[in-house]
Amino acid sequence: MLGRVVLIAICAALYSPPTDAQRLHPLDACADHPTLAEELNPQAQTEQIKLANETPKLRVAGVTFEGDGNLPEAVKEKVIRELDEATNQTISDLIQASAETIRDAFRNQGYFYTDVTVRKDFLSEAQGLSLRLAFQISEGLQYRLAEIQFVDARVFPASELRKQFPIQDGDIFSLIAIRKGLESLSRLYGSRGYINAAASPDIAPNKKDQQASMMVNMDEGQQFRVGSVEVLGLDRQFWGPTLKNELVPGQIFNYDLIGHVFAESKSALPADASRNDLEIHQDARNATVAIVFDFRRCQ
Repeated sequence: MLGRVVLIAICAALYSPPTDAQRLHPLDACADHPTLAEELNPQAQTEQIKLANETPKLRVAGVTFEGDGNLPEAVKEKVIRELDEATNQTISDLIQASAETIRDAFRNQGYFYTDVTVRKDFLSEAQGLSLRLAFQISEGLQYRLAEIQFVDARVFPASELRKQFPIQDGDIFSLIAIRKGLESLSRLYGSRGYINAAASPDIAPNKKDQQASMMVNMDEGQQFRVGSVEVLGLDRQFWGPTLKNELVPGQIFNYDLIGHVFAESKSALPADASRNDLEIHQDARNATVAIVFDFRRCQ
């Protein structure tokens, strides 16, 4: 069995959308990617490197993909577009980012250990130095999902948690499906007041049968109830059915109900009102939240 790979939790507070730092980035057992200068032959390319460092703009003259049978056209177009806009200050980082974009595309098709290397050819032109790139791709083995298990999950039965993932046992393993499942978990827990719940998935690929098992470690946290609700900066009526009957002190806090509040009171709200006008303050000691709708900035 290949070494177990730990995924980063998709978000610290499950009801919130994932930030860039919390997005799923699994299966990077590869060595650190060398910089552009490190990958060039230092003896044969010395003058070209010097020219590259002195050139105001290093233009990407062409991009090709080799061994890319399962690489979606949309991914190719994205890589080409981003590299075409690069300057010599950002080209090395963008090449590495492009290689990671390609790896992610294959991971979404079950290819956990796709290898992407980049061949770089410098070209001298009248207007300066340009660069031709060739992404060389080795897909590796394709894996299917064996099973998903849950650890330390007490609020919901495992069967209910499993339903949140739009992927069946035996399907090609897709990180997109895993992300969607984790986001669905966030909404499920948030609907019961567990606004700090966090899920940490571990993936264990098995090379022999080309299957991958996933274990989701749950840190459910405590359940919160509504402590208080306050509306600031609004003279018009803002108390629809949700605020009158559901988001009231003592009730279990359901984050999804916030959307109901905005929908019910749309005609009474400022035109630029949004969830940016919402503040939720936690009182961990009393397991309550103070909900503040602050529309003063909208006026």
